[in-house]
Amino acid sequence: MEKTLESSWLIQRLNKPHNIIIEGEAVDNPFSFGGGYINGGLLDKAMELIRPIFSFDYMGAAEFEFGAVPEFFQNVVNNIKSYSSWSLEINNTPVYVIGQKELKEQITERIKEISKEGKIYTKEFVGLEEACGLDKRYSKEDCRFIGWLELDNNFLFFVDKDAFEKTKKLFEIK
Repeated sequence: MEKTLESSWLIQRLNKPHNIIIEGEAVDNPFSFGGGYINGGLLDKAMELIRPIFSFDYMGAAEFEFGAVPEFFQNVVNNIKSYSSWSLEINNTPVYVIGQKELKEQITERIKEISKEGKIYTKEFVGLEEACGLDKRYSKEDCRFIGWLELDNNFLFFVDKDAFEKTKKLFEIK
């Protein structure tokens, strides 16, 4: 039986690394996960590994605050042998993907759908259309989003090649 994607409802936005040092310690945005768990439930060691790659945007919904992000990463790690990386292009913007090989075509199509406002309804604003220059109200260069975690189907996608390459290295994906 062929595996298929679930609906995409929870998509966590990613920003450039926060890079704030106080008294020699790296500090994350304390509001990234609202009133939920510290680091959204990620262990300090996990945050140390992620911190130089990206930071988490505040999503404004409890569904993102109480363990969804650590569960996402655990699912990726548990199935990492089935993951690969690839890229696609949306409006002349490269989009870099890390996802399950057997779902490559479906994930690629889903990302294209996410980039079209109104095509996919998610819990919170995604901003891919902004990052790819499809939303004419905003400049692509002014978009602060560099990537996303699709929490329902456990794939990642980026418009920032450096964050993509560092994430691939983190997960040891070729």
